[in-house]
Amino acid sequence: MSNIYNESSNNSLEKMALNALDCTVLLRRQSEKFEIIHQIETWSNIVISKISAHKAVINDGCIFLNDFLIDAEMFWAKNQQGVLSSGFWTEQLANGKLMHFEALACVTEQQSLLIINNVQSVFAQQQKTLQIAREALISNEQLAQQVDNTHQYLNEIATNTDDMKKMLATIASTIEHATFGIMLLDKNLKPILQNPINYQLFQVNTKDQGQTETPLDVIFKLMKKQYPEHERIFEAASAWHGELYWLAAPYYVKWLKVSIYPIKGALGDVNHWVFYISDITRIKHLLEHNEQLAHYDSLTKLPNRQLFWNLLEQNCSQQPAFYLLYLDIDNFKFINESYGHAEGDELLITIAQRLQKMLKKEDIICRVGGDEFVILLRNIKEEDAKKHCLAIAQRILRKINEPYEVRHKDRIITTASIGIVHFPTDATDPDLLMKYSDLAAYNAKLTGKSNIKFYSQKLQQKTAQRIALENALREAIVNHEFSIVLQPMMDINTGKIIKAEALVRWLPPNAENNIMPNDFIPLAEDTGLIIPLGKLIFKQVCQCIQQLNQQGHPLTVSVNLSPKQIYDNSLSHFVYQMLNEYNIPPQQIEFEITESSLANDFDLVLATLLQLKKGGVNIAVDDFGTGYSSLAYLKRLPVDSLKIDRSFIKDIENDENDKAIVSAVIVMAHSLKLSVIAEGVENIAQLDFLSKMNCDIIQGYFFSKPLYLNNFISFIKKHNENLT
Repeated sequence: MSNIYNESSNNSLEKMALNALDCTVLLRRQSEKFEIIHQIETWSNIVISKISAHKAVINDGCIFLNDFLIDAEMFWAKNQQGVLSSGFWTEQLANGKLMHFEALACVTEQQSLLIINNVQSVFAQQQKTLQIAREALISNEQLAQQVDNTHQYLNEIATNTDDMKKMLATIASTIEHATFGIMLLDKNLKPILQNPINYQLFQVNTKDQGQTETPLDVIFKLMKKQYPEHERIFEAASAWHGELYWLAAPYYVKWLKVSIYPIKGALGDVNHWVFYISDITRIKHLLEHNEQLAHYDSLTKLPNRQLFWNLLEQNCSQQPAFYLLYLDIDNFKFINESYGHAEGDELLITIAQRLQKMLKKEDIICRVGGDEFVILLRNIKEEDAKKHCLAIAQRILRKINEPYEVRHKDRIITTASIGIVHFPTDATDPDLLMKYSDLAAYNAKLTGKSNIKFYSQKLQQKTAQRIALENALREAIVNHEFSIVLQPMMDINTGKIIKAEALVRWLPPNAENNIMPNDFIPLAEDTGLIIPLGKLIFKQVCQCIQQLNQQGHPLTVSVNLSPKQIYDNSLSHFVYQMLNEYNIPPQQIEFEITESSLANDFDLVLATLLQLKKGGVNIAVDDFGTGYSSLAYLKRLPVDSLKIDRSFIKDIENDENDKAIVSAVIVMAHSLKLSVIAEGVENIAQLDFLSKMNCDIIQGYFFSKPLYLNNFISFIKKHNENLT
């Protein structure tokens, strides 16, 4: 077939073969325009229109084929050898006769071909099945897109309108004519607004009919039965999408597609919830005509959630022990938003294929959510079963971590979080098994990317404690329960205190001791509370500097910036607003960013730092040597200082490797005209070595621990007196 578009394609033998195959062959010259290589005169005019003797376009009336061309264009753009099939479809002739076709997009010898075959009616049932699948997919995508667009608008209204009456009036007007059900709830999940279509979905004409079961009651009842892990949605204030089967016997059966979103305030606390409900019963009935489509995910071809529940119940009733792994792709929403839903779908397909190749035949893998998979590991040897299961989970993570190349050649490194529960040790009920595995996966995600957690009672208690701490942290920000301590930094040559690092302490009411940053800063980062907390801290820093200036101690104060703060668009404006309010020169502020934060999104970090630097503040790279930044990155950053991590200073008297690293960093930094700060200096030997290596500034307990402002001022006065 590779020679059909050169001169030899005119020979009678090839024509006979193509006629026998009953196919029309087109060579793609440019988008939507083709050169005719061979055509079947009796039917080709149904699908193509000639624009010259040898050139043609696809007829507008061939909706299915034109739809396929969207996929074909993407396939041809890759220019990789292969074939893409449209599946079968039907066209009707003027005389009423039906004809069945299949289109093949081909790439061979760097040429793009479109082959249209006339297939016989024996394949009509297969075509019908594929058409059903495509219709269902398109309908679901349209519903999802409509919900996404509406939610973005409602979220903008709710977060940017302070006047409650005005907000509710605007939302009510917006949702009145929506084609799907919408419910606005308060933070306690009590309904505030519902649109007319919502009452119709649940067979309720008005909200005044005294119904014993409200639409919200129905949803919660179904979620409790069909999604036992649903409680985490509201505990963790996260978005959720799912399908609910509603049997309201004896009158009707409905499938409902439900999307739930929290609407949060500035402190990350939930002000409202929005529920979007769509009736997808018709789509589900279409799918039920074919068992393959009803029980298998159309994207990955894995068993879907419905089949998974059947399999889980069967395995629980059969009694043999097994492990259930709940796998959640990390940051999948970011991938979808950055590269598009089509690329996100391709990634899910790739992950599904990788997982299938790893598992044994007796193991079961299913796709149960947008970016969620479950795996039943069966027939694991009783001896060291947990250890064996962990080894498999670790192999799964390594496989998922393998780079994935998107269309424009970016390489994505994906990670996942895995929660594991054991039957029958942890639970024997399918609902509880699912709930516990989801809880374990949630905790794995909290500890960072690419983690594994086994369920335990201790884990459940830890989750409850974390939720309680998050609520306390949110209240603490509102009540200003945080204070600043300052740790001096000394110029190693002059002995003068020239800087201080601002560190935060949390002292809850009625508490005997402070809560240290390591206990609440990671939580603030995970929940997004670091944004309002960071602004509160910076305002206190400005107040401290103002007092220092008034007492004749115009020092530079270093403030730590977390990755989420760097990504906050309002950061620069807030910083210079505070500096102006407290009349502080920008040079008295130094922002410290961790080296590891450079690896996440260097271009975004660079843009933020340039914006800050433009106003005159200083920038330092903290924990240098522990992250992933290269010299190429470092020389592009508007950096003034490098801060050597304390882990390299700790054993510097005895460890030759630490000596070599510190010496190299100092020489390299000075060659880039950067000053060097060594933190964690605790003894005279460390100080002597750093002095010999021409380190610029030291910080550590050797000469001072962090101090509250009054004690800090006293320390400076005493220190300066000793110098004189």
